[in-house]
Amino acid sequence: MRPPFDAAITISCTDRTRSAKFYTEVLGAVLEPDQELIGCWWYRLGPLRISLLPNARLPSPVDRFPDQAEFLLWLDVERDDLARIRAAADAQGGLLQDHDSMVVVRDPDGLLIEVWAR
Repeated sequence: MRPPFDAAITISCTDRTRSAKFYTEVLGAVLEPDQELIGCWWYRLGPLRISLLPNARLPSPVDRFPDQAEFLLWLDVERDDLARIRAAADAQGGLLQDHDSMVVVRDPDGLLIEVWAR
């Protein structure tokens, strides 16, 4: 049964262009055509829709797994994609933890994303 709603995640960011570069180049998000709405840019990240809203004044203070309440994005990818994401995140300085079957990366504002190999 299909749920009676659609869902998306809005990511508050300090610099929309910098965040867009990370989400497209590192994670492979695709800009949805004609999807700028109220200052947000909308992307497709697998089955998930995300929007980047440049309304944050400060980045996240978390530089490790959080000990406070925080949203954590979790992605499930093919092993080859994990290797690509690992290398791209490392090149942008966003690789936080590196394990054989998963990595934890930081977006430009310090938000954490777990990426697991299927």
